[in-house]
Amino acid sequence: MHWAFTKYSSLARIAASAMTPNGASVRVMEKCGMKLEATRVARFEKFAEPVELVRYSITREEWKAFQ
Repeated sequence: MHWAFTKYSSLARIAASAMTPNGASVRVMEKCGMKLEATRVARFEKFAEPVELVRYSITREEWKAFQ
């Protein structure tokens, strides 16, 4: 995030998604200061059942305050 916000001065927000069963990825986003933005169900060809996805994001202002 440091690189992205430093290199791209017009960048206002960074977002990332993960499947909820992937708790490690969810925890990384939380530890980076990202906040839960949305939860949705999606279908992927490689999975027989729909999976739940979460989207986390952080704004430039939130990131500055988090550091």
